[in-house]
Amino acid sequence: AMGDYLRDFTRENIAAMNALLTSQALSARKQLKPGEVVTLDIDSTSHAQSGEQIEGLAYNYKNEWCLDSLVTFDELGLAYSMDLRPGNTFSSDGAAAMIDRVLKALPKPADATQKHRVRADSAFCRADFVRGVMNKSALFTITAHDNINWTDEAKKNGQVWEPWQYSQEEIEKAAKRRRSLPKVELAHYLYQPGWAENIRFPVIIKRTWIESEPGALIDTGCWKYYAVMTNFSLYRHSMQEIMEFHAKRGNGENFIREEKHGYDLKHFPCQKLMANHAYGLLALVAHNFLRT
Repeated sequence: AMGDYLRDFTRENIAAMNALLTSQALSARKQLKPGEVVTLDIDSTSHAQSGEQIEGLAYNYKNEWCLDSLVTFDELGLAYSMDLRPGNTFSSDGAAAMIDRVLKALPKPADATQKHRVRADSAFCRADFVRGVMNKSALFTITAHDNINWTDEAKKNGQVWEPWQYSQEEIEKAAKRRRSLPKVELAHYLYQPGWAENIRFPVIIKRTWIESEPGALIDTGCWKYYAVMTNFSLYRHSMQEIMEFHAKRGNGENFIREEKHGYDLKHFPCQKLMANHAYGLLALVAHNFLRT
């Protein structure tokens, strides 16, 4: 009976279920954080399968035989949307449409000077996704992909680096453990996208000094680089503040793990891709009830 029910879902039903998921999350926020800014984390994940006849199974870039899903959570762990795709789908395919759909449903923050926020990894560092976020007047931080040549900028001699400011609590904790805090520095440059002559996005570069192994005969110490592209104002927010905000994106991956392990979305029960999509959406509706 459950299989027949899931196989009855049509594309229209799937769209309605995604809309239900969004409205359910927003209803919960009215109780938990009414009127506050929403921070959305969007990401994809693989669902490795052992079967052979499930529709959409394919090998991904990790050589996993799997399906793939694209999901959006907020900072509270509430799910807003989920698309189930063939296993070889590129991470950000369909992301622009999804983030547009979710942002369109969000009410304006109570503070008119504030904007909703979106975080994503480097797979989403592409024009259609960035434009989709900006068209809804939202702020974003996206892990920079090297297709914007940020690694060349990082190694330019004229770059001005600022030291990372550790809190007193971090300093005391490191002293208690007899450890030295890593040497971290920040810099930025302005990136002009090829699709808009009059736009400049700050790209914040973080470099961390990696010490040589103790007792090594050769000094192998080097800088490890990482960058984030954003449309946050560097007049209102420090570089460190933006990098710390983006680092919390990792919590979205914890919600994905909960989805897969807590609701067994590592496995799907049906042969039809659309039926499995319905199963995944129902699991996330249950997740939202429990998360609330």
